[in-house]
Amino acid sequence: MMNKKSQFVVLAATLVGGLFATGLTTAFAETAIPFRGMYEGYDSEGDDLSGSFVDWGTYSVFDGVVEVHGTYQFVEDTTHELGGSYTTQYTISDGEGNLLTFENREVSWVEYGNGKYGIAQSEWKIVGGEGKFAGATGQGNERVWFNLDDMSYKGITSGDIFLS
Repeated sequence: MMNKKSQFVVLAATLVGGLFATGLTTAFAETAIPFRGMYEGYDSEGDDLSGSFVDWGTYSVFDGVVEVHGTYQFVEDTTHELGGSYTTQYTISDGEGNLLTFENREVSWVEYGNGKYGIAQSEWKIVGGEGKFAGATGQGNERVWFNLDDMSYKGITSGDIFLS
């Protein structure tokens, strides 16, 4: 015959097992949201080593065209083919309190057209979020095509955002 303590343990185990079996634990799981975007912009201030930029784009997690503000910095690295790479920090906001903050690192760079154009491949990660993106994490890649005469650019990005 089971005592009350044993009966309670069996009942608790049955309830927890039932929650897992019925999928009710999904409330505690992360939700993956695909993040895709296209943008264009220009360097608004700076030089080859550091500066700021502004661009406009459409992104799968925001309605309409949104503005992006950020900074870039060249980080010296003698193991990199060109002696270093660029790191970038930027924020995408819809102006309604929903924003994502990113950091990215250039992983490749190629110039072409007698040095008139360039293309960069970067990896990004989400380092902050507010509003509906509070607590967000994520990562992805982007590719950017530059006109080196006027430092205008166009880019595409894709990855995943995780909300807990």
